[in-house]
Amino acid sequence: SVSPYLNAAATPLAAVLDDIDGQPRDAATPDIGADEYSSVASPLAGVYTVGAGGNYATLQAAANDLAALGVSAPVSMLILNGTYTASTWFTSIPGTSATNRVRITSQSGIASNVVLQANAANSTGTDAVLHLDGIQYVSFDSVTFAPLEATATGAGLVWLQNSPTNDRFLGCVFSVNNGNRSGIRSASLAVVDGLE
Repeated sequence: SVSPYLNAAATPLAAVLDDIDGQPRDAATPDIGADEYSSVASPLAGVYTVGAGGNYATLQAAANDLAALGVSAPVSMLILNGTYTASTWFTSIPGTSATNRVRITSQSGIASNVVLQANAANSTGTDAVLHLDGIQYVSFDSVTFAPLEATATGAGLVWLQNSPTNDRFLGCVFSVNNGNRSGIRSASLAVVDGLE
């Protein structure tokens, strides 16, 4: 991992002198994990684009960097116009807060210009368009969520799990296509707080 949140962030242990590769551990500020490394990556801050020719080719690539690098200021991910077919997973993002919110939005500000789609057919959420796994302070703005499958039983376009909190959906379109699919659904026993 290249996460700046793991680099030089562990508690030194006198008994652990080297890492998994046999390299010496930093005695004063070792890295968290089995491998000692130097991170040149910085937390994300500012505006980025998602789509062909953007900073990130896919929303999943952006989600991966958010989870690995975290944020040090507000971040906007502007999705270029188009239809994106993938199931995207967002996991905990280090550094998010009420002031350091992540905003994922259509670059044009028009929901019909950005369509995020996946099968969204099963009741376990594994094929949902979007998975929010324990994330906090993330806003989705002016995008359309749509299923590829015409029928579903107990499925959801957006799947919530592991207590996501303070997340928002603003100006979004949820095209559920039938009565057996929800726009937003949570895993059993998920505690969802502050969803707007």
